[in-house]
Amino acid sequence: MVINRDKPLKRYHVGIIQAMLIPPNVELVFGIEASGENLIDTTKVNTRLPMLVYVFCENSKMKILLVFALIFLGLNWRSQRNISVLEKEESELERQLKILNKPPVKSFQDVDGSILDCIDINKQPAFDHPLLKDHKIQMTPSSLPKEIPNIRDSIPQHPMPKTLEKCPEGTVLVRRTRKEDLVAAKAVSNHYRANANAHPSTSKYFGFHFQLVKTAPDTSKGYCGAAAKINIRNVKVSENQFSEASIWIQNSLEQTNNIQFGWTADNYRTTGCFNSLCPGFVQISRENYLGQILPISEYGGDVQYMLDILIFKDPKSGNWWMAHETKHGRKEFIGYWPKSIFTTMADSASEIQFGGKAYSPLNQPAPPMGSGHFDANDFSRTCFISNMQLVDSSNILFEPKNTSLLEITDNPNPNCYQVAYKGYTGEPRRYAMLFGGPGGTACDA
Repeated sequence: MVINRDKPLKRYHVGIIQAMLIPPNVELVFGIEASGENLIDTTKVNTRLPMLVYVFCENSKMKILLVFALIFLGLNWRSQRNISVLEKEESELERQLKILNKPPVKSFQDVDGSILDCIDINKQPAFDHPLLKDHKIQMTPSSLPKEIPNIRDSIPQHPMPKTLEKCPEGTVLVRRTRKEDLVAAKAVSNHYRANANAHPSTSKYFGFHFQLVKTAPDTSKGYCGAAAKINIRNVKVSENQFSEASIWIQNSLEQTNNIQFGWTADNYRTTGCFNSLCPGFVQISRENYLGQILPISEYGGDVQYMLDILIFKDPKSGNWWMAHETKHGRKEFIGYWPKSIFTTMADSASEIQFGGKAYSPLNQPAPPMGSGHFDANDFSRTCFISNMQLVDSSNILFEPKNTSLLEITDNPNPNCYQVAYKGYTGEPRRYAMLFGGPGGTACDA
């Protein structure tokens, strides 16, 4: 730091104290060099933060007062500018909430405190998508994939919870979006979108980690869906982190379309998009909704909760449907992604992935994945995906007995995360995989 004077400054003592009074912009803005009009060199000072500048001179109190006056005038101007930016951001959040939260026919509170709205099925957030303005809702798929008998026998599990109420006919159940949802979503979405087209076999994700089992590259095969039972676990994550277990259905590397479904331990509900924060998913269900709170499996115990999910492309409409299996073995349709919103997945997908992903900003240790523990032979303590199946272009649901599945990891350090494809494990899990680990600084080694 320098005061620009013609004579040496033997009797001057100069310093800057900075304190964050309001959240700054994430980008640093440094000051300028000392000059005839600028007394202090601030090239190494983040000028987005308020500054208290002190100058002590043994002989001149007037000059000290003058410097304080100049700095506080500048501080006031910067504070007003930052407040103006915050006001604009607050206004933008309010605008987004008005768009996302449609006028409800009925509202009630779920067991976790979330406000649930029954929205007119024709006015749901999906139809904010510009490609769905004239979309005609498909209430049920034309047909389900043909299954090989007796291969989806239930793993001993507890039924998924239902909401306290069911929406009236002609409406769908949507979780009301809160301001904190949008703030958390924005914090992660910038990082996620920056790596949205990065691929496990070709690129390094910045802050992302993955432990996957995926189909081998084969341009001769087109997949029209997948099914699996995803073990539900819970791990602690910090702000702007997430850890998830999912099925991914996607196309080629050049221009990626993808669908993913599973559970996430997080502070985010968007990025790419997730849940109902961006339009596109047409919901049908009156008692299930995206973003629902899930029950947690017992670590090392007998109580294991599973998400039993089937995603498939309707052979007639081309829409990608999502259904889950109830405890009675009945398929319950949640909704679908219309064919019109896809570019390269309108016909089929080229790749199916099963497993876990985790994200943390680069200045934080990686979060736990799965259950936070890995043992390739212990399904009670390690997160797993079982009853893995694929849907082919003939709309047949089949097991990967003769399909090559690859283990993919971004970090081979066993102290970080691990993955193991077990193949056929017998009843009741049949084709299964395990994944996860504690994360931490070992993931950066």
